[in-house]
Amino acid sequence: MTKQPPVLRFIVSIGLALGIVAGPAVAAPSASAACTSLIVERGDSWSLLADYAGVGLSAMLRANNATARTIILPGQKLCVPKGATFNRPGTANVEAEAAAPKLVIPKKRLSAAESEAIIRETFPDKLERRALTIAKRESNLNHVAHNWCCLGLFQIYFGANKAFLGTLGITNASQLLDARTNVSAAYAMYQRSGWAPWE
Repeated sequence: MTKQPPVLRFIVSIGLALGIVAGPAVAAPSASAACTSLIVERGDSWSLLADYAGVGLSAMLRANNATARTIILPGQKLCVPKGATFNRPGTANVEAEAAAPKLVIPKKRLSAAESEAIIRETFPDKLERRALTIAKRESNLNHVAHNWCCLGLFQIYFGANKAFLGTLGITNASQLLDARTNVSAAYAMYQRSGWAPWE
């Protein structure tokens, strides 16, 4: 694949934001497809929808005969993979999260070098460089970095990934401020969806 010149990339990104650049289409599911459908909302991405459905990115793409490069637009109907339950966080979840206890910040703070060492221990050698680049971009290797949605070295969105994180034994957002827990969760997310959660 040839790299596009910066001006062309800029024009394409503006067009995508305005919804005027055509991309590979995803056919709307029909009644005969007998799939549970969902409606794309502003800000949705393939990986976010897969998280809401509790499935891997590849399963979500397969259910819609799409690739990660297939453009989705607000209002579009997509299929939820067979056997999956789509659970988009709504107002009730936002209120519950707002009422949840405050984050517990670990007393022991790790240096950037210590955080980097944990990433190198957890990710296989061939993935280390990319994982470190992402962690530096997301948190500047500060394991207690957090905002309204995302936490830790890899800035994992606890609310959107709650079901999947629960399968890893992570049931509280504060757990993601532990460097080792965050890196292990990030690697599990990579194994499930590739780098998509950070792209």
